[in-house]
Amino acid sequence: QRRVFTAIRMEDNAPVMVKLSTDERTLHHEIIALKTFQGHGCVNLLDTAPALGAILLERLLPGQSLETLFPHNDAQAISHAARVMHQLHQAPVPTDQQLPTLADWLDRLLHAPSPLLPIELVTIAQQLATNLLATMAAPVLLHGDLHHNNILASGDNWIAIDPHGVLGEPLYEVGAFVRNPIKPLLQEADPVEVIMQRLDAFANLMHAPRERVVAWSFVQAVLAAQWATEDDADPLPWLAVARILEREITPLT
Repeated sequence: QRRVFTAIRMEDNAPVMVKLSTDERTLHHEIIALKTFQGHGCVNLLDTAPALGAILLERLLPGQSLETLFPHNDAQAISHAARVMHQLHQAPVPTDQQLPTLADWLDRLLHAPSPLLPIELVTIAQQLATNLLATMAAPVLLHGDLHHNNILASGDNWIAIDPHGVLGEPLYEVGAFVRNPIKPLLQEADPVEVIMQRLDAFANLMHAPRERVVAWSFVQAVLAAQWATEDDADPLPWLAVARILEREITPLT
């Protein structure tokens, strides 16, 4: 569990955020990511108190999220998100810290999938994940959950917050954006068209094979459903996105 509070720093009246977490391991990974991403499109970390489960961050102003651009300015939101991804992925890769890899994140889906998930989707996700992991380029430090509400306005810029910190392929980062904001997305008159436009745009902006963008987005949607079942949450929205993406899967090259 975590809680976030706004505050004013006494020494200079600067607006700040205090974030508290009871998950020591996750907080440790976030601190590593924040320190590494410093100056690379991520919110600035000001201080840490791991023993208290607390970190101090700059408060981004005006602070609205990219979700405010959905659905009418989705193309603009995609452009902002791709720019933030590019900035994040220029950060140095930590070599002396213990951060999870995408293989770690996918381990339960690959070897202990939830029986509540449709076996046909799990099977496809397992095959794609195995192939993707085996053909990745050199890993970079990923945010890991770069959806709309984790990208906030800071002046005229857009900045990432709440990085998870995981090592892997840059294209993995696209999946969280493709399937969010999940409920408003699925309530759109044509969510399929929205998702197709996003896949095309990210493939173009990231100079990447569309089939690989599709594959990672599909695997992530099934993984999100897996995590939902583990948290006793509803996996159906994530599975709905997976069904849409399933139609676009082609052999990886």
